[in-house]
Amino acid sequence: MPRASKDDAWRAESEGRWRDAMAAFAQLAKESGNPLFLVLSAGAADKGGFAQEAESILKDAIARYPACAEAYSKLGFVLNDADRLEEARAMFVAALAIRESQPDLTLLGLVERDLGHRDAALAALRRSLELAPDDDEAHHILGITLMDDEPLEAIAHFERAHEIDPDLPHVLREWGRALWRAKRMDEALDKLRRALSFDPDDAWAHCYLGNLLLESEPKEARSSFQRAVSLEPRHGFFWGNLGYAHQELGERSEAEKCFRKGLSVEFDSPYLHRRYGLFLKRVGKLQKAKRYLKRALELDPMDEKVRAALAELE
Repeated sequence: MPRASKDDAWRAESEGRWRDAMAAFAQLAKESGNPLFLVLSAGAADKGGFAQEAESILKDAIARYPACAEAYSKLGFVLNDADRLEEARAMFVAALAIRESQPDLTLLGLVERDLGHRDAALAALRRSLELAPDDDEAHHILGITLMDDEPLEAIAHFERAHEIDPDLPHVLREWGRALWRAKRMDEALDKLRRALSFDPDDAWAHCYLGNLLLESEPKEARSSFQRAVSLEPRHGFFWGNLGYAHQELGERSEAEKCFRKGLSVEFDSPYLHRRYGLFLKRVGKLQKAKRYLKRALELDPMDEKVRAALAELE
């Protein structure tokens, strides 16, 4: 086999010839003994949609070069994309044990948050921002992590992310949600509408806007939920919100259709069982309500509102 050329490897990748790029980078690794070329080969595999091959290349790189932090980091990235969060977390921790990396701290914070490890996520993200105070993505992820318990601090991080890059509609969307949680309604409306002016097809921004409008403008809220459903019809949560809007407008038949549609696409959603059960209780279908509320409590034993509703039906 002729000697590999870095230029040929990079050209193959830039042209989307993923197999050629994988082979060229692998050959460069063999010739040079440099494990970073294996990481690049795995990167080409991942970009080409060959995730299993990317994982195999990286595991081989780690076995042969256990001090290569980049191999652990890249494998963490691949595993996170596959929703194998515990494994991804272990890879980022291993990479960081070899050398501290600001991007890896941000990714570790993201994985820890998705695993529900709030304190660990906060620690990783705050250290990431100590190393790179102008990383808009770290500010964004930290804002989301803080939002439920410390919305005012979250708002500050979304504001900073927006200052760093004003063209990120997802930052405006989450900034709006944090303002909503802080009960700064007018500001929240402004941010959500600005987010939708950047990206009219953001289903979550439509959903948040609908929730914000539900009490004051229920018809406009219904329209927002309808838009979310039209964009992501396989998301049961959106159907549940649309059903609730119909319910609040007295459109019982449409509400029931939406709740049932939501359950058809997301049959183990505690939110949908809760919403439908409470709706059935409200319209007097008590035995059926009890069935759905019991299932909601099985799925989420901490839901005190469901527990109280069931107690009223006993």
